[in-house]
Amino acid sequence: AQKLAEQALRESETRFRDLAGLSSDWYWEQDQNFRFVDMGDRPTGASSLRSAGFLGRTRWEAHADCLAPEQWAAHRRQLEAHEVFRDLEYQRPSQDGQMRWVRVSGRPMFDANGRFRGYRGIGKDITAQQRAEEALILRDRALEASVNAIMITDVSGKDNTIVYVNPAFE
Repeated sequence: AQKLAEQALRESETRFRDLAGLSSDWYWEQDQNFRFVDMGDRPTGASSLRSAGFLGRTRWEAHADCLAPEQWAAHRRQLEAHEVFRDLEYQRPSQDGQMRWVRVSGRPMFDANGRFRGYRGIGKDITAQQRAEEALILRDRALEASVNAIMITDVSGKDNTIVYVNPAFE
């Protein structure tokens, strides 16, 4: 029975690690004072983000200038209320000195007596997504500002429905 329980535990841990690896680039844990005590140092892809400089510090100490003071205050209120938070986005420097966009989510941890122990969460490098969104916004502004008439049609349909015209076309 003990061997079966140990096997089930190993399988559960493997499943957890596989799913966590698919859903994020790294994991992190904070203590009851919101200081990082663990940060998975295994970002995926080409990201150069690492945990250097995080352990023993809060997120706002490590990256004070990455969000406006009122944004940090709102995030801290959430943490102090021991609420789950999702999709906090901000920029942080990578090891190569470049700024990278990250998205983090976290869940509070409690012991068997219901005492708050800290937070556990995941992080994802979303720099490529942010850059793509910025490029789309720039292109949209260029289309809107163009003095040339621009019309875009939907070529996937048989009637080539007009889906966009810029002010110069109008």
